[in-house]
Amino acid sequence: MSIDQKESVEKEELVVGTIDLVLADIIIDLAALEPEKAAELQALVGRFTHKRGDKVRVEKDIFEEVLVPAIDNVPVSITPGGSSANALSTANLLMANNNLSTHYLGFISPGGLYSSMIARGFREARIELFPKMPAPAGIETAVSFVFVYPDRQRNIITYPGNADQFMTPEMVTEAFMDGCDTFFMQGSAWKKFDHRVADKMYHMAVERGKDITLALPTNAFSPEEKDTRARVLFDEALHTARFVVGNEDEVRRMFKLNATLGIGQAAKELQRQFREQRDATGIEREAMITSGSRGAMIITADRLEHVKAVKLSSEDLKKGSTLGAGDATIGFRLAAHFAGMESRAATEFAMKGGAECCKVLGARIPNPRERLKTLLPSAAEGLTLAAGGRGR
Repeated sequence: MSIDQKESVEKEELVVGTIDLVLADIIIDLAALEPEKAAELQALVGRFTHKRGDKVRVEKDIFEEVLVPAIDNVPVSITPGGSSANALSTANLLMANNNLSTHYLGFISPGGLYSSMIARGFREARIELFPKMPAPAGIETAVSFVFVYPDRQRNIITYPGNADQFMTPEMVTEAFMDGCDTFFMQGSAWKKFDHRVADKMYHMAVERGKDITLALPTNAFSPEEKDTRARVLFDEALHTARFVVGNEDEVRRMFKLNATLGIGQAAKELQRQFREQRDATGIEREAMITSGSRGAMIITADRLEHVKAVKLSSEDLKKGSTLGAGDATIGFRLAAHFAGMESRAATEFAMKGGAECCKVLGARIPNPRERLKTLLPSAAEGLTLAAGGRGR
């Protein structure tokens, strides 16, 4: 390789495009508080929900008058962004030489309670916010309060804000699309706001021949939504995306499979669909479906391969929680994909990322690249963009 060739590879950059609502996750570790304060907050949580794990929305007056004052002077960790930002910031920070970044369509309220923190977190994670214009007047960014219990179960209470009302198809411009090399899209984008926004981004990406990764929605479309335009458009994306990521619960809900079926059955259903679509379109597709401590499945039209999860000690689990583990797994898998790793090695790498996230309380791994160097020095040094970049 000549010096000129070497420099061109080192300067290679890949820009990932995405769209999502922006929010701040406020994580409160009840086990780390004085018992009296923890009991007070636990009682507060009980006023809004009686089932742990439920995501409950609250009105503006409750948010401002009850929840915000309740965590005053309580140690918290704050994660800016949401699921898309969690996954892509992890991928960005893992890649060597700052050669991966994200262009993110969404709004941050200019004077919101946590707006400056979100903006700073985006900059540090190499996430650039679009459109390049002042946020609309009156916009309010969402905030989630994540209460983590001593047994590491969690409860989420969300103030949704109103940013979804400002997400319009006009945000998806040709300049934005042409500035991105590859796209990561959450299935929930077809549900969180005007479905035409996600649909326009998806189809413009397809028209431009871009590489697309589609994440299955955490909350599947309900039976009542099966014939809605949003569901029809999402199904079209699901049937054409080259790479799909999700977990077994999401696959079961998406395809209405029996809740008692394991990851193997969910994987077989997805493989059946991949075969049908390949026969109809000639497109080869791949999926990574995770199953917590049981690992993950690699799925193609001709291949089902299980990858074991990384075992965690009881001490690891006491220090952290599973919050954000799925996003970390996706982030590690995307970084491996962009680095040109073979699918099994990439999935094993992703399993390590998910396990590392379970060792920390927050929704993201602090400095994932530095942590990776202590675990897998050779992988950390080799994690650079494949020559020519992926997704182009």
